[in-house]
Amino acid sequence: PETVAKLRAIAWDCDHLTVPADLQSLAEFAVKAVAGLRSLGSSIAKALHLPKDRQQWTVEQWQSYMSISFQRGTDWFVMAARGERPWPGEQGEADHFLRSLQNDANQLIADDRIYLIPTAEAAIAVCDLKGIGRYIDPRAFHQALATMADGHHLRPETLMVREHKHGGIQYTLGCLTQHPQTSSLDYTAGTFDRLSRAELAKDKTAEPWGGRRTVGGSGWNRTSFLTPEEIIAVLDGNDQTSKLSNPQQLSN
Repeated sequence: PETVAKLRAIAWDCDHLTVPADLQSLAEFAVKAVAGLRSLGSSIAKALHLPKDRQQWTVEQWQSYMSISFQRGTDWFVMAARGERPWPGEQGEADHFLRSLQNDANQLIADDRIYLIPTAEAAIAVCDLKGIGRYIDPRAFHQALATMADGHHLRPETLMVREHKHGGIQYTLGCLTQHPQTSSLDYTAGTFDRLSRAELAKDKTAEPWGGRRTVGGSGWNRTSFLTPEEIIAVLDGNDQTSKLSNPQQLSN
């Protein structure tokens, strides 16, 4: 049971940046374990001589990286579950990652990359990563936001903006994991469909939005044609597409 609980905590933290109430005693363990796996991924990328900017990776490079990462990560978990090796993060592998999170959070604040878009209910936090040239973990965004804004005046949704690998922009629609209204979010219950219709209204070649209940984003292969303000309007129900009847199901 202890091993299963640890694996559950790691899975929750990896997908949701948090753990449920029954696993709170393992919250710090899970953060360090996920960070330990990230350090493993960094070493694999370096060994494969991949570009530092992951936006430049080819499909073949991604497949090679993901295949090796999955194999080595799974082997690590199996050995740890058998007691043959410490769990990821238990030997300091996460220390550098955790320090870099704070450094990135400080940079986001110093560069004014976080701003709030007001809605009728409360503001939605937006993080602009265009031109930064490297991957920024969502945790850095959340850490920075926690020092900048009163959570009571924010909605649970978050929006991250980055350059698309094929040009243009790409969005990640996420959430504030500790927000009291996050448990009621479900982007798959119409939100991705409305965003997809809004994209198509701007350009007939647009790709649909998709994802999971509390995280997703714009298309992988084409730029988004929406502005952050237009996306917030969709979330707030003030866009024209939200008024259409019998919506076509577009998102995956």
